[in-house]
Amino acid sequence: MLLAALFVGLLQHPPPSGPTVPLTHEATAPALAAKAPGAPGYGLQVTTSAGKVMVTSLSYHPDTHKVGARLYRIVGPAGLGPYRLGIERGLMFQPKQEISDTREHPSWFDNHFYCWNADDGSPAKEAGLDRREGWVIEGVDDNNFGWDLNALLWHITNRPIVAVNAFRARFVGNIKRKTFRIITRRLEAPVDPGDGAFQPIQAEGEAKAWLADKKTWRDLLILRSSRDLFAPLVLTLADRKLWVVRTLNDSSPDGSSKAARVLEFWKEDPLSGAFDSGLIGLWPEPEDGLLPDRILRIEDRWYRIQDCIQDSATGRLLTLDLRPWAADVPSLLIGTSPAKELGPMKAPLLREDLEQQANDALLEWKTRILPGLLRTQEIHAMEDLVIRAEKGLLTLDLEVKGIRSRLDAAARAEAERKAQAELAARDGKAPPQALIGPATE
Repeated sequence: MLLAALFVGLLQHPPPSGPTVPLTHEATAPALAAKAPGAPGYGLQVTTSAGKVMVTSLSYHPDTHKVGARLYRIVGPAGLGPYRLGIERGLMFQPKQEISDTREHPSWFDNHFYCWNADDGSPAKEAGLDRREGWVIEGVDDNNFGWDLNALLWHITNRPIVAVNAFRARFVGNIKRKTFRIITRRLEAPVDPGDGAFQPIQAEGEAKAWLADKKTWRDLLILRSSRDLFAPLVLTLADRKLWVVRTLNDSSPDGSSKAARVLEFWKEDPLSGAFDSGLIGLWPEPEDGLLPDRILRIEDRWYRIQDCIQDSATGRLLTLDLRPWAADVPSLLIGTSPAKELGPMKAPLLREDLEQQANDALLEWKTRILPGLLRTQEIHAMEDLVIRAEKGLLTLDLEVKGIRSRLDAAARAEAERKAQAELAARDGKAPPQALIGPATE
């Protein structure tokens, strides 16, 4: 099995519009799509001149709401054509090396492909194309395919006849070149569509044009939404219909960060394919889940979770009962922060917004409710009420300022670390470690 690269490319949102693309996509076999990182179980694939590619794992950036996905080349049997030369399983690429001072021929140190042993009874074996015979491959049909091994494999397995450009060098100054013209062998039965693996790639050429087409993203959203795992759940809030989807979100450009669970809120049914206009917001799921009495925000309104039920096997959202959130003034008066109702999550901006909402609620209570209460209270009770209100406002104000202060301090520390890293790089030293902020932030 071919080894995948060690990075994953994240596709940022497509251009606003794109040209008509001649490539026609189709749904990837679920058994194959389930093998992609994160086991998405869905994907769209097209056949390009360099092989089959698949786009999957649709997600949205938590801040910009730009749509993204991951792009892979399909490798292995499911990513090949119907013909076989007999070297597909053992074909490898040898990159250019520094020329040795030994007596070996310099040609051995240039770029080339090789196969240690062709399959017994295969066209390649019968033709004598075997490294044990000293032959290595410079190209096929006068093309080295940019030394892209998978592009070479795709070409070979889609040609009934190939001309393999090979050379053999056994002694210094004794090099022989030969073109093997070989009739490949067509498979008797179709390949299992689930028998494959993935190589992460960046979008280029035909694949890039395919991803510039809005239809690709529309169909990908519809395909994702049609899966039971990502089926939208309908909500009715304040006589308004919304759709919510519980999914994984990974906005890192290289796949280095762990994907997080999020709730996507839609003003249009995702099954309509409105990938660029239907989403209204994302909510990061706390580390301990969507528990009752937790609060969350949809656009500019806060809600409290009354009930949340998920499928025990898949994690799909089955029930989400929300009620409008209102600040608990008695708790605020004794300085209780409402941020704890968010649960364990690293979202300082959300916490700051919630604290500000609580401040506003206290201010309204102080202006509209407190005067009427004071008229009904004795002097000592009145004093206690005013003192509690002022202390509550002060505590919340300090909490908001503390969050801002810690964020500013963290930003300054990170800027200093980057400056020190640049200096260390110039001196050839190890860079300083990145600072990790407090969990409460």
